[in-house]
Parts: sequence; structure tokens; C-alpha cells
Amino acid sequence: MLFQKAKLYITHPTQAFQNEVNTSLGDAAIFILVFGLIYSVLSGIVSLYWSNVALSLLGLGSSPMMAFLLPFSIVSSYIVLVIGSFVCGAIFHIFPYMFGARQGIRQTIKTVIYASTPTLLLGWIPFVGLITFFWTIYLGVVGLKTLQQMTTGKAFTAIILPLAILFIIIIFAVIYALGIFMPATYGLPTIIQ
Repeated sequence: MLFQKAKLYITHPTQAFQNEVNTSLGDAAIFILVFGLIYSVLSGIVSLYWSNVALSLLGLGSSPMMAFLLPFSIVSSYIVLVIGSFVCGAIFHIFPYMFGARQGIRQTIKTVIYASTPTLLLGWIPFVGLITFFWTIYLGVVGLKTLQQMTTGKAFTAIILPLAILFIIIIFAVIYALGIFMPATYGLPTIIQ
């Protein structure tokens, strides 16, 4: 049943979100618990492999410590993914609400969880993350349009605005970090002397 639901989000997203209009948040929780675990395990294994490749390329050989850290990595990423989905959905609800979403916070949280389907299924594959990122944005728009009864334009704006704000914050953080740690290299004024 869950795998059929995931397939529907990939092949027929509008129909998939229409099926969720009257479902409980518990159904979405089960979805993120199952697919979040699969994603965390596969992502942890791939990260272990690429970490060992990087160490080998640096001439350091593979590290048994990396394999030791794998279970911790899987468990911690799983916890962050599951809890983060609900917390981010709750925080993110501010933006759809600003653009007219009045069907409740649960519908937004369900949108965040189900829109992450491409990432949960394929995001662990190296270099596929960028594709799943844009696919997730598309599903987020479809989800808000369907579950929050928003226009496509408003749903798109509600998705893009927080991403733009986050992007700007990251740019300023990088500029600030460069100013602290390498001011002379970039001709920036020294913050710490």
C-alpha cells in the first residue's frame, strides 16, 4: 500500500494529493517513518562508500572508524528527518498561510511529507539530488494547490519565498565566515584581529 502510494506521487501527483485531502496526519507519519528509514539506511551506506573513496584519493586509505560511525549516522539522520519533517512543515505553514491557505496546518505538513517522496526514494543516489530537489518543489506546488486549495501561482510563491530567504541567509553566512576566517585572502576588512 505505501509503495503504491509513493508510486502514485511519482506518476500521478495530482491524484495522489487528491487522495490525501481527508486522510489523517497519522497516515503521513507512517509514510515518513517507513520511507525515511529506507532513505537513511541507503544514504548512510552511500556516504560511507564515498567517504572511503575520498580518503583513498587523499592517500589516507579507508577508515574503519567510518564503518563504526555508520549506525550512528543512520539513526541520527533518521531522527532528524522524521522530526524535521513535522517541524519544518509547521514552520513552513506560515508562507502558505500568508498567501491564502486556510485548510489548516495538517494539510501543509502532509504536503511537506508527501512532496519529499522523490528525495526519499532517489535522493540517496549521488548527483540525483538536484533533480529530486526540483521535483520536490513541483510536488510541493501540486500539494499546496490541492490540499490547501490555492492557485498555482500562490502555491509556487509560498514554496519559492522561504527557499529564497534561506538562500540569502546562507549567502550572508558564507560571506560572514569568509570575513572571519580568511579576510586578507578576499580583501575583506578584518573582523577578528
